[in-house]
Amino acid sequence: DSADYFFIMGYDYFWSGSGRAGPSGILKMSADYAGVTSWTATRSVANYASMVGPEKRRKIIYGVPYYGRQWSTTSGSLAATTTADEGSVTYVGAMADLDGGFSRQWDDGTKTPWYAFQSGGTWHEVYYDDAESLGYKYRLAKGEEIGGIGMWALNYDAPYTELWDVIGTELGPKPSVDGSRAAPIEVDAFPFHDARDTREGPSQYFNVYACDDTVSEYGKEWVYAIDVCQPGTIEAHVPELADADPDVHLLSDLEEAACLARGHTDLTFEITPGRYYVVVDTFVTDSGLELEGAFDLDIDFAPEPGSVGCAAGEVCDAGNCVIPGEGGGGAGPGPTGAGGGATAAVGVGGGAAEDGGKDDGCSCRLESSSRSEHDSFVWLGAAALAAAASRRRRASRRRG
Repeated sequence: DSADYFFIMGYDYFWSGSGRAGPSGILKMSADYAGVTSWTATRSVANYASMVGPEKRRKIIYGVPYYGRQWSTTSGSLAATTTADEGSVTYVGAMADLDGGFSRQWDDGTKTPWYAFQSGGTWHEVYYDDAESLGYKYRLAKGEEIGGIGMWALNYDAPYTELWDVIGTELGPKPSVDGSRAAPIEVDAFPFHDARDTREGPSQYFNVYACDDTVSEYGKEWVYAIDVCQPGTIEAHVPELADADPDVHLLSDLEEAACLARGHTDLTFEITPGRYYVVVDTFVTDSGLELEGAFDLDIDFAPEPGSVGCAAGEVCDAGNCVIPGEGGGGAGPGPTGAGGGATAAVGVGGGAAEDGGKDDGCSCRLESSSRSEHDSFVWLGAAALAAAASRRRRASRRRG
């Protein structure tokens, strides 16, 4: 309670003593790294976000690396066994290597750039972060609705501007996406059917649901809103799949603690009039693999016998029968308490001790716990764009 902000060091998952070469800031687990490490940045952010609760999520700052690491390895294959640590490589150093003829490769499993080369008969591998990989990390920060992002360390990218540019691109103002927590898909009739893919889920807020807090669900999700004006029984179904594991959840509010029921494939629950939410979320294995994939969702509602629904010309709005255009008494879609503005500040964050230097880390944080319509990360993005423009002007003067 006494901390203003809490900085997660989202790097050094792979370090000087690692037995396998891998990303310092590994975003998510892949089959190549399952069993090699159990922690990723996604797991770390999700763990702390659920631990502190919704009121304090905005105190979390996700720290990302502007550097990577080089090892000598037994081969040039992804995740090769290491034979010696060869030190950290800043973004500037990685760009120099690529400009010198090395070929950038992309590991889609962890969303990480890397390259390998031979020298004196020995293989060497470098894993680092660039604008593409950092974009995925910033989307995680937005999806988890935490306070902001930071980096270790400023000037590890100078004089390049693309790492600053991507902050504005990813964290600047954007309209809410249908199916996210901020804009649930409206279920307007029963039976209801929808087909989606959790790999494309626009939300990543729900991690551990109160209705079964032994199960990790911190992958991407789709959110649906349901209004009912009669008591009855709701049923939801997703299929059993061989290569993916979407689970279905029923919530009375858009928070993990409001979970009423959960099902691996099916759930059935008796409800009273009101607004409810169905969330199709991604199951995460004990090894950290997010089992994302395509799914079909079916929802049906059976009114309690003898109950009376809305009259002709009325519609159900959050449990109230209203005439369209006259407004209802319930809350509209979106997080409870949404609205309000935010201010931003750029401050100093912590970093990895073994990679420390004279340059400070950067922590881009938000001062308000409320969220604006387009997400209060807009303020962080504006600050980043201004910083990038200033850096371009300085670089232009140096070149001139």
